[in-house]
Amino acid sequence: MFLSVYVLYLTRDLGLGPGAVGLVFALGGVGALPGALAAGPAVRVLGRGPMIAVSAVLCGFFGFAIPLAVLFPEIALPMVLAAEFFQWLFLAAYRVGEASLRQEITPDHILGRVNATQRFMVYGAIPLGGLLGGILGELAGVPLTLVVGMAGTLLASLWTLLPPVRGVR
Repeated sequence: MFLSVYVLYLTRDLGLGPGAVGLVFALGGVGALPGALAAGPAVRVLGRGPMIAVSAVLCGFFGFAIPLAVLFPEIALPMVLAAEFFQWLFLAAYRVGEASLRQEITPDHILGRVNATQRFMVYGAIPLGGLLGGILGELAGVPLTLVVGMAGTLLASLWTLLPPVRGVR
């Protein structure tokens, strides 16, 4: 949902040019590297479950700065750049923790099927999210669509706060 209107938001609502849009996407990738590298040490300090929960929630939290940037045009680009960096930092840490946990608890003989099913569910939702984002963007506007998308991201992370995940060491 978010990505279907994100470039429109960056160009139309924030007035960013192609170079700035490229920088926004590049900085997300730059943030992912330290996030992936920090996942192991974070697991050793916090435990696997708490690291998964903290990184998932913080990923959603930092994403809210992106739709809020339209309210602060003088600092919109730095807001979006910081949000991209930290959102991808925490997303990478989450993905490392989640994938490691899945590999630890899944018997070897079904690990391929479990990973394939997980990928199917995640990537299978992308076209539906894109369609819903496009429709909502047309009906309610692009900034509100970004808020709804980030709210969905944050709400989707809340399951990690439940004891079965939070308690994993």
